[in-house]
Amino acid sequence: MNMIAESLANQESAAAELVLASAPRRGRWLRRLVFLALAGGLLFAFSHPLMSQAAQWWIVSDPLEKADAVLVLGGGLESRPFGAAEIYKRGLAPIVLIAQPEIGPVVEMHLLPSDVEVTAAILRKLGVPD
Repeated sequence: MNMIAESLANQESAAAELVLASAPRRGRWLRRLVFLALAGGLLFAFSHPLMSQAAQWWIVSDPLEKADAVLVLGGGLESRPFGAAEIYKRGLAPIVLIAQPEIGPVVEMHLLPSDVEVTAAILRKLGVPD
């Protein structure tokens, strides 16, 4: 019976040591979790200013130079054809090219003009020949 009592005492002390050893681990994981939550919260709170600053670093503002042609991409009808016409009029590009984007079903049904047709019409009105 004495051996059983010693065995139980050893098991209890081993369990107590395990509990004591795991307490700092739990605290360490809890600190890590709190740190990650705070870091994630700060990144979320300041994401707009951080992304705006990162975008400013990527902007390249080289001066315009003479080119063989200017290419007007699809979309941006409020600005792109006007910029291309200005470049053409300043003599920086003798040719204006218009990209042909994918045509949607509304354009296929001839319910609306395509971006190419609208861009070409804007360029003509601004004095760029066909």
